Amino acid sequence: WDGNAPALRGLVETIQLYAASAMKSGDLDLAFSLVNRDNFPECSGLKGQISEAIDRRDQQKRRNRMLRLGVAAISVAVLAIAVVAAVWINAEKNKAVAAEKVAVAKKQEADEQRAIAVAAKTEVEKQRDEVIAAKKVAEEKRAEAETALKAEKEAREREAQERVMRVVGGEE
Repeated sequence: WDGNAPALRGLVETIQLYAASAMKSGDLDLAFSLVNRDNFPECSGLKGQISEAIDRRDQQKRRNRMLRLGVAAISVAVLAIAVVAAVWINAEKNKAVAAEKVAVAKKQEADEQRAIAVAAKTEVEKQRDEVIAAKKVAEEKRAEAETALKAEKEAREREAQERVMRVVGGEE
């Protein structure tokens, strides 16, 4: 009852001790519910401390939530960048592999063309050697023919001289 002052003081002291203990253990809601009574103005100082602690706790929760959201956003961004980079790197690798295949094919084609050119050069040199040999044979044949013509001409001239000599010498 209201007339029992020592009991009332004991009640207020018990509430304050219980609220302080709840505040120390981190149960701010319990502590605030104990001191948030209009009929105990003696608890207003403790009530202010608990309110400040609740505000700090709520601010910390908001900061933690924002931090978690920030970390989540950064994680998503890093993951997205990693995926895009992986796709891009794979595409570049595929381009490089395709370019390498084209280069290998071009090299093979160039090697084949080089082999064809070497074979053609060898054939041309062979034909040139044959032409040179044929030209040499033709020159030898011409020289032989000229020698034979010259010998024949000389033989005719001798024969003609012999006839002239026989005619002049009266043999005919």
